[in-house]
Amino acid sequence: MNKIIKVAVLGSTGYVGLELVKILMKHPKVLINFLGCENNPNKRLKNFDDSINDKKLPLLNLNKNFNCTNSNIVFLALPHGVSQNFVKKFYNKIRIIDLSADFRLDSKNIYKLNYGIIHKCPDLLNKFVYGLPEINKKNIIKNTNIAVPGCYPTSILLPLIPLLRKKLINTNNIIIDSKSGYSGAGKKFDIQNIKNSKDLNFYNYKTNDHRHICEIRQELEKNSKQKIRFSFNPHILPVYSGLMSTIYCDLKKGINKKDIFNCLKSYSKNMPFLKIANTNEKVDFFSIQKNNNC
Repeated sequence: MNKIIKVAVLGSTGYVGLELVKILMKHPKVLINFLGCENNPNKRLKNFDDSINDKKLPLLNLNKNFNCTNSNIVFLALPHGVSQNFVKKFYNKIRIIDLSADFRLDSKNIYKLNYGIIHKCPDLLNKFVYGLPEINKKNIIKNTNIAVPGCYPTSILLPLIPLLRKKLINTNNIIIDSKSGYSGAGKKFDIQNIKNSKDLNFYNYKTNDHRHICEIRQELEKNSKQKIRFSFNPHILPVYSGLMSTIYCDLKKGINKKDIFNCLKSYSKNMPFLKIANTNEKVDFFSIQKNNNC
C-alpha cells in the first residue's frame, strides 16, 4: 500500500496521546495532519514532551475544531466518557480508533457498573471490533471502528487465549498477578503513595474489583465454551511505565510444559510484535512479550 494515510489524534497532549504520536511519527505511510487538545491551542507538542521532534507536525488545535473530512483516520486518545461524544459525532464519517474504554465492552449495563456513567451511544457498542491484532486481525481489517484494549487485558489475553483455544488449561483456577508503572494509574495518581525520602515501594490495589476485570472476562469467555474463573491482583510499581503479568494455570490432564511452549511459539510465529523469551524447553516458565514500537 503506497497511499499516505492522513491521521488525526485527539487528546494528543496526554500520556497515551504523546506515546501514540511517537509511534505514528515512525510510520513511513502516516501523515499526522491534526493534533487535538482541550486547552492549549497554537502550541507545539514539544512543550509537553521534549523528546518529540515536532518540526513536521502541525500546531495544536482544539479537539472540538477537528474536521473529519481532512483525515482518513482519527485516534481518540481521550478519557472514557469523553471519547463517546466524538464517536457519536463522527461515526460513519471517518475511520475511528478509540483508545479509551468507551467501546471495549459489549454491554451498556456492564459499562455503567464499571465506569459509573450511562453510555451515550450504546447502539454503537457492537459496531466496534476489539482491537487486539494478534487475536482479532481478520475482524480489524474488515472493520471501520476499532476499540483499543486496556493495558492489563492486553498482557493477559495474549498468552491465555491461545491456550484456551487449544484447550490446554483448566478454566476454573486461573491466577493473574499483574504489575504496572504508575503512568497507568492516571493523572490523579499521587506518587507519594509509593515514594518517600527513605525508600521506594509498591502495592496492590482493587484486587478482584478492578475495572478491567469485566473486559478480561468478556474476551476470555468469547474464546472458551466453559465459564472462566480467575483472580486478578494488580499492583503499582515505583517506575513510570511498563507492565508485566504473571499468570498461573492448571494444565489439563496429559498436557505438559512443552505443549504450552509449542502452542505459544506456534501462535506468535507470524506476529512481529510478539516474541517468546526464555525459550529453552528445560526451563519451568516462558515469557511472551509485546513490543509496541513500529
